[in-house]
Amino acid sequence: MIGRISLRRRAWVILFVCYALGLWGLSVPLTGDQKTYLTIALEMKERGEWMIPTLFGEPNFLKPPLQYWATRIGWAVFGFGLWGALLPSVLALIGAADVVDRITKKESAIAGLLFAGTLASMTYGTTAQMEIWVVLFYCWAWHLWWEGRTWSAFAVTGMMSWIKGPLYPVLWVLSIGFEAVLKKELGQLVRRGRFWIGLVGGMCIGLAWYLLAARTHYREMMDMFFLRENLGKVSTAHGTPWGLWGEFIGTLFPILIAMTAIFTTPEFTQAWKAHRVRWLSYAVIPAVFFTLFPYRVNTYLYLLTPAVVWMMVSAEAGLVRRARISGWLATGVGGGLLFFVLRMVTGGWIEWTLAAGFLALVPCWALAHFRGSLRGVALTSVAMVSLIRVAAVGIGEGDLAGLKNAIGLWPESTFAYVMPKEDIWHEVGMISAATGKRLLVLRTGADAERHLRSGGTLILDEDAPQPGTNLRCLDWVRLRKRVKFPIREFLMRGLPVSDPSLHRILKLCRS
Repeated sequence: MIGRISLRRRAWVILFVCYALGLWGLSVPLTGDQKTYLTIALEMKERGEWMIPTLFGEPNFLKPPLQYWATRIGWAVFGFGLWGALLPSVLALIGAADVVDRITKKESAIAGLLFAGTLASMTYGTTAQMEIWVVLFYCWAWHLWWEGRTWSAFAVTGMMSWIKGPLYPVLWVLSIGFEAVLKKELGQLVRRGRFWIGLVGGMCIGLAWYLLAARTHYREMMDMFFLRENLGKVSTAHGTPWGLWGEFIGTLFPILIAMTAIFTTPEFTQAWKAHRVRWLSYAVIPAVFFTLFPYRVNTYLYLLTPAVVWMMVSAEAGLVRRARISGWLATGVGGGLLFFVLRMVTGGWIEWTLAAGFLALVPCWALAHFRGSLRGVALTSVAMVSLIRVAAVGIGEGDLAGLKNAIGLWPESTFAYVMPKEDIWHEVGMISAATGKRLLVLRTGADAERHLRSGGTLILDEDAPQPGTNLRCLDWVRLRKRVKFPIREFLMRGLPVSDPSLHRILKLCRS
């Protein structure tokens, strides 16, 4: 037990160090919702509000408040900035990795490291996103359930409804019913008093925030959260099942090569026979629901990543059997990665120092496949996605350089966006945290004029008219894409970061 705890502690220290490296600088919005979440959390912080989320000064029930609470606590402990905003997600990632590992009951932390060593975990574990919290609570509830701690499992499930809504708790309850069907124990389950007491208790915990918020904002909650965010998405065709699953498989990189090798071995067949009830119980209900749900985005299937990891660890010996095949596949993929990295260096996207680390790491990753070492695959995968994160932050820092330069020149000035009320995808909260300087939002030209007269600085889009004359303006050169790295343009045309077609120019103006 001492050795097991020591291994886990060392693994979680490794994860903390690796993922904390990318928390300084601008958080590149690999997924866009975090910009809104950070702004809501910032407004709640300034208002001293904990129960009712607000955006633009008005109640906003886009999502329940757990993510906002985590951000506010991070700011309270570590001060206002990206570090405090994003560190809670890193801690949630480590917590999820720990639970994923404990479920395997192995004498190592390989499962947790494999889970953390994916592009999806890197993304959601280092941004102000809710997906990492969903996986943490969902796996935690399953772990407690499989340990026989029924009431605790339902309590965690109730708290899960404070993350993105009641959907995931409903899927979890349906999944334990599905497990009982597979075990032919459904009758026993529904006759258990502890089950019904736990279910009612979990519902009370889950509904607590909704009932408190509805006392004063019932109509706003119904209109935005239930009608728009939940029922409204039923009629929204956003993608195809093939696209959904294809994107999910892509987010499993770089452990994907080892996964494909292991899943073709007799060891995996044996593991499947031994553990299929547990794996199917965890994965089938959410997999079927999100495949059929019209609003198909790959974030939904991130919930299945732990099940993939459990399958890999249960058939770990299969990687040794397929080591040569896995090694050659990794070598081929690694060659493509090396070419891609060198091309990014020559295009000015990343620095040579970062590229050198990645170039040295890829052969180690391929060697781990040749040796059939799942631990080696896990550790090198964590290192690879961490370097990808650092590279993304470097690109984001370049995107933010113009604004930071203006703040350095005019440190006493207050900076404000001029933007329409309808724009909920703005960056006020994220860029305020990234610069450590609170940015304001102005509505009208009169507001802009008053802001200029008070010595403030306006942030104007390239198409926005300049209010007044005799303004001193600096250019803020940014990439056009909401996702900061235009991967398609780069792959198809090899455009360097300096190419004007990739840029939009904002104006930073003051009297």
